[in-house]
Amino acid sequence: MTDLAGQLSADLLAYDEAEHGTHKPGIWPSDVRVLTPGRGCRRQLAYRMAATEPSDPVPAWLIRTALAGTATHHVIEQARARAHPTWWLERRVTVPGFDRDGRLDAYMDDESTVDDVKTKGERAFEKVIDSGDVAEPDRNQVLLYGLAVEALGMPVKVCSVTYVNRSTLDSHVVTWTYDRRE
Repeated sequence: MTDLAGQLSADLLAYDEAEHGTHKPGIWPSDVRVLTPGRGCRRQLAYRMAATEPSDPVPAWLIRTALAGTATHHVIEQARARAHPTWWLERRVTVPGFDRDGRLDAYMDDESTVDDVKTKGERAFEKVIDSGDVAEPDRNQVLLYGLAVEALGMPVKVCSVTYVNRSTLDSHVVTWTYDRRE
């Protein structure tokens, strides 16, 4: 009998490699996390910018966690598309000053709202609830997407981050008024 758990893990890692492979050099809007002091892994960004494989590969469990977040994003996108056919969903947008396009999770045209979905594990989701506010890197990323939407000629009045618990699909939304100067 085949080790199905081991096979699934190998299949997921192969899928991730086929989907993402080696990242092209460049700064993406999602790199704002790394560019925020005390957040993200600058070393991983440096490897990508130099088009060099990391000396310490990303652990398989972390790749599977990211894939769980991607799967959750996909389900959210499908549900939103069915309920809100005029919203922009998972749209590539150009943020002025960045080398690579970003991927806007949602622009709610009926409310002029830019939204980014962030999936979290149990403990991280509870931290978001306890803080009651948006994490600074998440806020900065949404503001960048606001600039991109404005560059496309659409109004932006509100920004939001929808935090989703990957285990339960519970969500917590933090909103604020968009301020281009930020």
